[in-house]
Amino acid sequence: KDGSATVNEIWDVDTDEGTEWYLVRNNLGDIEISGLSVRDGALEYVNVGEWDVDWSRKKKEGKCGINYTSSGLELCWGMSEYGRHSYDVSYRMSNAVKSLNDYDILHLQLVSPGLSSTPEHVEVSIKAEEVQLDTTNTRVWGFGFEGRSGFANGGVFYESSGRFRSNSSVITLLRFEKGIFASSSVRDMS
Repeated sequence: KDGSATVNEIWDVDTDEGTEWYLVRNNLGDIEISGLSVRDGALEYVNVGEWDVDWSRKKKEGKCGINYTSSGLELCWGMSEYGRHSYDVSYRMSNAVKSLNDYDILHLQLVSPGLSSTPEHVEVSIKAEEVQLDTTNTRVWGFGFEGRSGFANGGVFYESSGRFRSNSSVITLLRFEKGIFASSSVRDMS
Protein backbone atom coordinates (compact mmCIF):
# COMPACT_ATOMS: atom_id res chain seq x y z
CA LYS A 1 0.00 0.00 0.00
CA ASP A 2 2.87 2.42 0.79
CA GLY A 3 4.50 1.88 -2.64
CA SER A 4 7.33 -0.30 -1.37
CA ALA A 5 8.01 -3.73 -2.85
CA THR A 6 8.89 -6.95 -1.12
CA VAL A 7 10.91 -8.93 -3.66
CA ASN A 8 11.43 -12.68 -3.55
CA GLU A 9 13.58 -14.28 -6.25
CA ILE A 10 14.19 -18.00 -6.73
CA TRP A 11 17.38 -18.76 -8.64
CA ASP A 12 17.57 -22.39 -9.79
CA VAL A 13 21.17 -22.68 -10.98
CA ASP A 14 23.86 -25.21 -11.79
CA THR A 15 27.34 -23.80 -11.16
CA ASP A 16 30.80 -24.97 -12.07
CA GLU A 17 32.86 -21.77 -11.69
CA GLY A 18 33.00 -18.38 -9.98
CA THR A 19 32.89 -17.10 -6.40
CA GLU A 20 29.57 -15.27 -6.16
CA TRP A 21 26.17 -14.48 -7.65
CA TYR A 22 24.89 -10.92 -7.87
CA LEU A 23 21.80 -8.97 -8.87
CA VAL A 24 22.44 -5.58 -10.48
CA ARG A 25 20.17 -2.75 -9.32
CA ASN A 26 21.10 0.52 -11.09
CA ASN A 27 19.46 3.94 -11.50
CA LEU A 28 17.52 3.58 -8.27
CA GLY A 29 16.72 7.26 -7.72
CA ASP A 30 14.94 7.47 -4.34
CA ILE A 31 14.56 3.69 -4.03
CA GLU A 32 16.39 2.22 -1.04
CA ILE A 33 17.08 -1.49 -0.71
CA SER A 34 17.12 -3.17 2.69
CA GLY A 35 16.60 -6.52 4.40
CA LEU A 36 18.64 -8.67 2.04
CA SER A 37 18.41 -12.35 2.92
CA VAL A 38 19.57 -15.43 1.02
CA ARG A 39 18.78 -19.10 1.62
CA ASP A 40 20.14 -22.17 -0.11
CA GLY A 41 17.89 -24.99 1.06
CA ALA A 42 18.26 -25.13 4.85
CA LEU A 43 21.31 -22.84 4.86
CA GLU A 44 20.50 -19.23 5.76
CA TYR A 45 23.27 -16.88 4.66
CA VAL A 46 24.80 -14.31 7.03
CA ASN A 47 24.27 -10.72 5.85
CA VAL A 48 27.66 -9.01 6.25
CA GLY A 49 26.41 -5.58 5.13
CA GLU A 50 28.95 -4.15 2.69
CA TRP A 51 30.26 -6.79 0.29
CA ASP A 52 33.86 -7.11 -0.90
CA VAL A 53 34.00 -8.55 -4.44
CA ASP A 54 37.70 -9.37 -3.95
CA TRP A 55 37.12 -11.85 -1.12
CA SER A 56 38.02 -15.46 -1.84
CA ARG A 57 35.31 -18.00 -2.58
CA LYS A 58 35.91 -19.50 0.87
CA LYS A 59 35.38 -16.14 2.59
CA LYS A 60 32.19 -15.46 0.57
CA GLU A 61 30.72 -18.89 1.32
CA GLY A 62 27.47 -18.68 3.33
CA LYS A 63 27.45 -14.88 3.26
CA CYS A 64 25.52 -12.15 1.43
CA GLY A 65 25.75 -8.37 1.24
CA ILE A 66 25.60 -5.26 -0.92
CA ASN A 67 28.33 -3.99 -3.23
CA TYR A 68 27.84 -0.26 -3.91
CA THR A 69 28.83 0.90 -7.41
CA SER A 70 28.87 4.26 -9.21
CA SER A 71 25.60 3.31 -10.99
CA GLY A 72 23.72 1.74 -8.07
CA LEU A 73 24.38 -1.51 -6.28
CA GLU A 74 24.75 -5.25 -6.56
CA LEU A 75 23.05 -7.69 -4.21
CA CYS A 76 25.69 -10.39 -3.75
CA TRP A 77 25.97 -13.83 -2.22
CA GLY A 78 28.82 -16.32 -2.18
CA MET A 79 29.03 -19.67 -3.86
CA SER A 80 29.76 -22.69 -1.75
CA GLU A 81 30.11 -26.01 -3.49
CA TYR A 82 29.67 -26.08 -7.25
CA GLY A 83 26.65 -27.92 -8.58
CA ARG A 84 22.90 -27.44 -8.51
CA HIS A 85 21.44 -24.89 -6.07
CA SER A 86 18.11 -23.17 -5.47
CA TYR A 87 18.81 -19.74 -3.99
CA ASP A 88 15.90 -17.91 -2.35
CA VAL A 89 16.82 -14.20 -2.36
CA SER A 90 14.58 -11.64 -0.61
CA TYR A 91 14.81 -7.89 -0.06
CA ARG A 92 12.69 -4.76 0.24
CA MET A 93 12.64 -1.77 -2.14
CA SER A 94 11.21 1.45 -0.69
CA ASN A 95 9.54 3.94 -3.06
CA ALA A 96 9.18 1.39 -5.88
CA VAL A 97 5.79 2.80 -6.93
CA LYS A 98 5.87 6.41 -8.09
CA SER A 99 2.87 8.69 -7.58
CA LEU A 100 2.30 10.87 -10.66
CA ASN A 101 -0.34 13.57 -11.22
CA ASP A 102 -2.71 11.28 -13.13
CA TYR A 103 -1.65 7.69 -12.34
CA ASP A 104 0.80 5.71 -10.22
CA ILE A 105 3.52 3.66 -11.92
CA LEU A 106 5.98 0.85 -11.31
CA HIS A 107 8.93 0.99 -13.72
CA LEU A 108 11.79 -1.34 -12.80
CA GLN A 109 14.41 -3.50 -14.44
CA LEU A 110 13.81 -6.87 -12.79
CA VAL A 111 16.43 -8.90 -14.66
CA SER A 112 19.53 -7.06 -15.83
CA PRO A 113 21.46 -7.61 -19.05
CA GLY A 114 25.07 -8.76 -18.98
CA LEU A 115 24.69 -11.47 -16.34
CA SER A 116 27.64 -13.84 -16.20
CA SER A 117 25.22 -16.67 -16.93
CA THR A 118 22.13 -15.82 -18.96
CA PRO A 119 18.81 -17.25 -17.72
CA GLU A 120 17.18 -20.08 -19.62
CA HIS A 121 13.71 -19.14 -18.36
CA VAL A 122 12.22 -16.26 -16.36
CA GLU A 123 8.82 -15.97 -14.70
CA VAL A 124 7.73 -12.84 -12.80
CA SER A 125 4.61 -12.31 -10.71
CA ILE A 126 3.61 -8.90 -9.32
CA LYS A 127 0.76 -8.43 -6.85
CA ALA A 128 -0.63 -5.57 -4.76
CA GLU A 129 -1.78 -5.75 -1.15
CA GLU A 130 -5.55 -5.90 -0.75
CA VAL A 131 -6.29 -5.18 -4.44
CA GLN A 132 -6.55 -7.48 -7.42
CA LEU A 133 -4.74 -6.08 -10.44
CA ASP A 134 -6.70 -6.41 -13.69
CA THR A 135 -7.71 -4.49 -16.81
CA THR A 136 -9.97 -2.16 -14.79
CA ASN A 137 -7.14 -0.66 -12.74
CA THR A 138 -3.79 -1.53 -14.38
CA ARG A 139 -2.05 -1.32 -17.75
CA VAL A 140 0.91 -3.65 -18.45
CA TRP A 141 4.01 -3.27 -20.61
CA GLY A 142 7.16 -5.39 -20.67
CA PHE A 143 10.47 -4.79 -22.41
CA GLY A 144 13.85 -6.39 -23.10
CA PHE A 145 12.87 -10.04 -23.61
CA GLU A 146 10.94 -12.40 -25.85
CA GLY A 147 7.84 -13.62 -24.09
CA ARG A 148 4.43 -12.64 -22.87
CA SER A 149 2.80 -10.56 -20.16
CA GLY A 150 -0.70 -10.18 -18.81
CA PHE A 151 -2.96 -10.80 -15.82
CA ALA A 152 -3.31 -14.00 -13.79
CA ASN A 153 -4.28 -14.90 -10.21
CA GLY A 154 -5.08 -11.29 -9.23
CA GLY A 155 -1.74 -9.93 -10.41
CA VAL A 156 0.52 -9.28 -13.38
CA PHE A 157 2.87 -11.84 -14.92
CA TYR A 158 5.80 -11.86 -17.32
CA GLU A 159 7.21 -15.06 -18.79
CA SER A 160 10.07 -15.54 -21.22
CA SER A 161 9.56 -17.80 -24.22
CA GLY A 162 13.16 -18.22 -25.28
CA ARG A 163 16.68 -18.29 -23.91
CA PHE A 164 18.05 -14.91 -22.94
CA ARG A 165 20.85 -13.30 -24.91
CA SER A 166 23.60 -11.33 -23.17
CA ASN A 167 21.71 -8.07 -23.80
CA SER A 168 18.27 -9.39 -22.71
CA SER A 169 16.52 -8.00 -19.62
CA VAL A 170 13.09 -7.92 -18.02
CA ILE A 171 11.71 -4.41 -17.57
CA THR A 172 8.25 -3.85 -16.13
CA LEU A 173 6.14 -0.76 -16.67
CA LEU A 174 2.79 -0.81 -14.89
CA ARG A 175 0.29 2.05 -14.79
CA PHE A 176 -2.15 1.97 -11.88
CA GLU A 177 -5.36 3.90 -11.29
CA LYS A 178 -5.12 6.25 -8.32
CA GLY A 179 -6.19 4.82 -4.95
CA ILE A 180 -4.36 1.49 -5.03
CA PHE A 181 -1.16 2.94 -3.55
CA ALA A 182 -0.28 5.84 -1.24
CA SER A 183 3.39 6.18 -2.17
CA SER A 184 5.48 8.97 -0.68
CA SER A 185 7.58 8.98 -3.88
CA VAL A 186 5.78 11.80 -5.71
CA ARG A 187 6.70 13.09 -9.18
CA ASP A 188 5.17 16.30 -10.57
CA MET A 189 4.50 14.80 -13.99
CA SER A 190 1.84 12.95 -15.92
